[in-house]
Amino acid sequence: MSNEPCEIGGYAFPKSTQFLLNYQVINSHPAHWINPNEFNPERFLNSSITSRKSNQYFQAFGGGLRLCPGKALAMILLKSFLVLLYRKWEVELVDMNAPIKSHYATTKSCQQLEVKIRRRKFV
Repeated sequence: MSNEPCEIGGYAFPKSTQFLLNYQVINSHPAHWINPNEFNPERFLNSSITSRKSNQYFQAFGGGLRLCPGKALAMILLKSFLVLLYRKWEVELVDMNAPIKSHYATTKSCQQLEVKIRRRKFV
């Protein structure tokens, strides 16, 4: 929030204007990411293919002084959940070509993603 009137990019903003970063655009902008809308988790394994410049553009948990304090816990919980899920269950998309139905407000959320879940068979 601005504590005094300011000008950014030629636009004048009054005092007490609240600014929000559009992370959806930052995290999928083609100037910063190669094939930004393609599902490619491997892009984060090698920084040379991650982005056109560097990892500085991926802002899932914010950055700087406002970095999410729960980032480390969230990552541990997500990894633990995936290990427990895939250890006992096979998960596959019902239709690989169906678009993911999502909603974007301040954060992006998935509204519908149909999957099949089967218990793994151990030999």
